[in-house]
Amino acid sequence: MTSYLSANTAAAISTPPGTGGIGIIRISGDNAFDIGIKIFRQKNKKNNLISLDKDRIKPRYLYYGVIYDPIAKEILDEVLIVFMKSPYSYTAEDVVEIQAHSGRYNLKKILSLVTSMGADSAQPGEFTKRAFLNGRIGLTQAEAVMDLINSASELAHKTAVNLSMGALGQEINQIIDELTQIESRIVAFVDFPDDADEDFNHSFFYEKLNALKNQTDELIENHNSGHQLREGFKIAIVGPPNAGKSSLLNRLLYKDRSIVTSQPGTTRDVIEESLNLNGFPLVLSDTAGIRNSDDEIEKIGISRSRQALVSSDLVIFMVDGSAEDNTDAFELYEEIKNLPCIFVINKKDLIRDVSRETFFSDLDPVYISALKSKGIDELKKRIYKYLESEKSEATSYIVPNQRQYELLKQISEKIKNIIFQMNEIPEFDLISYDIRDCIDLCCEITGNKVSPDILDKVFSDFCIGK
Repeated sequence: MTSYLSANTAAAISTPPGTGGIGIIRISGDNAFDIGIKIFRQKNKKNNLISLDKDRIKPRYLYYGVIYDPIAKEILDEVLIVFMKSPYSYTAEDVVEIQAHSGRYNLKKILSLVTSMGADSAQPGEFTKRAFLNGRIGLTQAEAVMDLINSASELAHKTAVNLSMGALGQEINQIIDELTQIESRIVAFVDFPDDADEDFNHSFFYEKLNALKNQTDELIENHNSGHQLREGFKIAIVGPPNAGKSSLLNRLLYKDRSIVTSQPGTTRDVIEESLNLNGFPLVLSDTAGIRNSDDEIEKIGISRSRQALVSSDLVIFMVDGSAEDNTDAFELYEEIKNLPCIFVINKKDLIRDVSRETFFSDLDPVYISALKSKGIDELKKRIYKYLESEKSEATSYIVPNQRQYELLKQISEKIKNIIFQMNEIPEFDLISYDIRDCIDLCCEITGNKVSPDILDKVFSDFCIGK
């Protein structure tokens, strides 16, 4: 695969589609400079168009001119162009980037000219894959690029930057070094038992292996507890029908996302929307009112509401303060009382029964009027306070993705088995093989040993042009 990538030159539009001020086309590979020279004409002080001399090109210098089709003999656009000499580029190959006016047709027209000059159309994530295969970045750094692109909050951004700087790769390489040292001592003992060090004993290996397992398990736990940074904190708005859940969602989003009527049971399915609350990414779910119902469609919606309830990180339990009968609310409370929950009483100004208010007051409620947008800021403060108590230090947080997480689980299990073997009558030659398996799994995470199929899968999630 490496030889294939280094043998061809790839090109793609690297900016999102649509109309804008600037759109960038990237060309990477051995022929990038030749293609760039063929289609670019520099404007001199007299506004004349002149070709560039390849031997006199200044790397990382912006040239002003036009994209010129030498076959059709026409100008396509006025541009800036930069030539980056290997290995000082994103891909560590010769790279040319054209900064043109953005617009779907204009950029496609220029890209078509580039490919007609010998470049291939880049595959999803091809430029980042080349950066990895050429040794400029590790695989964990390459995977972090998508996290950086998709980050929708300050926390997610900080974590992605931390990973893109190689934090996870450094930690895994440290584990590899420790395992390699253990393996080398065991192999030396198996081959030359009479020459073993005096400190070659079980306690030495227990200490090392237990430390490595704890280190691996901490990374696994980071994945389990840190999914919110990538996916958003899941907050389910639940309650009996007609409590005002859809109105509350609309107020939190500052737009009418859910249909609101006075008819109970209007919401028949879970509606999800994203929100950024002071740097925290949230996924808000407006759920169908939970109650006993004979309506088959409503029962499906209620079932999905319960699923959203179970999978949420925080529950906003909402009741109608003006309701004469809160039996459904009391029954639902029994289901959720052990979950992280913020209790909300809607229509505070319409509460009629003091006894019900007294019961609800014991739950430290937030009083709001979703219809009149009152109390919404106080609810946001309560949500933010909870999120603050849950967050970890993003600047040092390492959150493995799903692929890395699955490999870490295998590594942890293998180290656990090795420790178990040490408690029995240890067969050190077999233990050394298991340690080698652990090292190989670590190398799959860092990319030091990974199959082409895995690479294709990793980079298939990237956008074309990255």
